[in-house]
Amino acid sequence: VCSSDLPIQRMLLCLGGLTHALGVEHVGLYLARKLRTELETEFGPEYAGLIAVAEKVRIELKEKEIRVSGDAWQEALEIGDLLELIRSGQTEQAEKNLYQALMETLSY
Repeated sequence: VCSSDLPIQRMLLCLGGLTHALGVEHVGLYLARKLRTELETEFGPEYAGLIAVAEKVRIELKEKEIRVSGDAWQEALEIGDLLELIRSGQTEQAEKNLYQALMETLSY
């Protein structure tokens, strides 16, 4: 349960276009800082690459006047596969895969 009456320590994790806010109730900054440090190792720089891939595909769709629903994005975003491609330097392939997956949602 969240309440504005409780003392909450807040930390921000920023990676490219990804910002994650972390609030911890009833503990000092030491725990919030430790959790932020742990999250930084889990959410590496490839997540900034993922955001860039999704943004590039979104812009391409917009330029082509192709409308894709939020549900279609959720279905098409195979985050694990996309991150693997980005980590291995295959950003263009990640873009192609995401674009193709989105196009497939439109053919249902």
